[in-house]
Amino acid sequence: MFFVYGLRSSLPSAITPKENKTDSQSRSSGRGRYKPPHLRKKDGKTNDSLDDRSSDSESFRYDLGSSDSDLSDTDGYAKNGDRFRSSKARLAAILCIQDICRADPKSLTSLWPLLLPENDVLQQRKYRATLMTCLIFDPITKVRVEAASTIAAMLEGQALVLTQVAEYKESSKLGSFTTLSCSLGQILMQLHTGMMFLVQRETQTTLLAAVFRVLILLISATPYPRMPKELLPTVITAMCGRLLDRNSNKNEHYALLVNVLSCLEAAFAKVPPSSDVFGVLIDHCAGPSLAQQKSSVVVILLHCIEEEMHFSVRCGALQVLRSVVHNYPSCANIIWEKVRDIVLDLLQTESFEDQKCDANFGPPKEELSTKGRCLVAGIKVIDECLRVSSGFKGADDLKECRLLDIQQISDCTVNKSIKSAPHFEIETPGPSQNCSLDITLGTNRWTEVLETHLPRGLLHASAMVRTASLTCFAGMTSDVFFSLPVNKRDYVTSSSVSLLFLCFIMFP
Repeated sequence: MFFVYGLRSSLPSAITPKENKTDSQSRSSGRGRYKPPHLRKKDGKTNDSLDDRSSDSESFRYDLGSSDSDLSDTDGYAKNGDRFRSSKARLAAILCIQDICRADPKSLTSLWPLLLPENDVLQQRKYRATLMTCLIFDPITKVRVEAASTIAAMLEGQALVLTQVAEYKESSKLGSFTTLSCSLGQILMQLHTGMMFLVQRETQTTLLAAVFRVLILLISATPYPRMPKELLPTVITAMCGRLLDRNSNKNEHYALLVNVLSCLEAAFAKVPPSSDVFGVLIDHCAGPSLAQQKSSVVVILLHCIEEEMHFSVRCGALQVLRSVVHNYPSCANIIWEKVRDIVLDLLQTESFEDQKCDANFGPPKEELSTKGRCLVAGIKVIDECLRVSSGFKGADDLKECRLLDIQQISDCTVNKSIKSAPHFEIETPGPSQNCSLDITLGTNRWTEVLETHLPRGLLHASAMVRTASLTCFAGMTSDVFFSLPVNKRDYVTSSSVSLLFLCFIMFP
């Protein structure tokens, strides 16, 4: 394995640095290094200089000195202590594994325990180095980035296998047989530990982007029901802690926040919903102190959609809130008022900009800008909240659409789940996650949206915004529809028919 080629072992020295320095000085002033007889020639000065140079490179873990010619290199090898380009061997080995993963991911399944750690991921290894060793400890940034890309390729290629097979169990006696499923479970656990370590301590933007990509794939491929129950809540808490970081919570660092929000979206979108994750969501929401309330996950996400934040951050936070409401419907009541006001403000701002563009005879832009994507994400959160308040499950509509003869012949009823329906049923200790159906609440919210949001959304200049607004009608249940005033029912019917008619005309 070439993962640590050119790097000295990280084992601690048996003597103190002061003693080491004194000893090296005495040796340099004395006999010097031993030389074979055939090297003891008249040109010994030249050999001495070469030997001293190699001795200097071995006396430190990394050579931090550099000459003028070294500093002139554009790749920065000498600056990072890679005077002899040993990192190229490590990089070539990593890229070779990466190419194999992309060409045939299944060929490396049995070699995962050799390439990724099963224990002690934060301990540097000399004899059994892994890709995580390169990612965490290598001094060359390019090597670390490619190590992260290789791990991402491995996770992406074997996501289905990990989801179906991996299972975490406490390690048994040393040397005992370990099944592939348990081995993969231990690897996933160590990957989580290593990624959390890097997310909390790393500062290089390029490396952080690669780490977050690995983390998103890791969250998507991990079967959390077969992992320790505190694992996913720990990931969510760590990501929210990064959102609270003042150095990261700046407009110029919005790309970092977008990556963090993408990880949170993947975490909250995991099915089946977890009662432990729900506990993290509602924790400190109604705390006795203002500081506890500000540290709540929901409050942090609501802060990210405020007007002062970058539109990319607001869009990412709205996507996270949509996943939260879909899997944990009880949170809809907490975020409704804030999201409602934010989306209405976005609709009014977009309408004003469209009028200004028309006045200047500007060309219409069908491609969604960042503001447009943010608006679409906000409308989808509104749609999800309306489905929760309406009690939309989708299964009743499927049963009603079945043919009568099939209903009479069939003796059993097959339960079907609709992905677009919120997950109302989840077993949770303590606060109940089951949302009791309140037609009055659903009717009031639908009436409000039909008066303020949808008229602007259905007439928006962007086709994607109009589509997202029209999709909201799909989550309205029959009970809510017939409880609306007559004029609102007529508006829903006419708007749906007219927009569908336009779609058939434009796209026959």
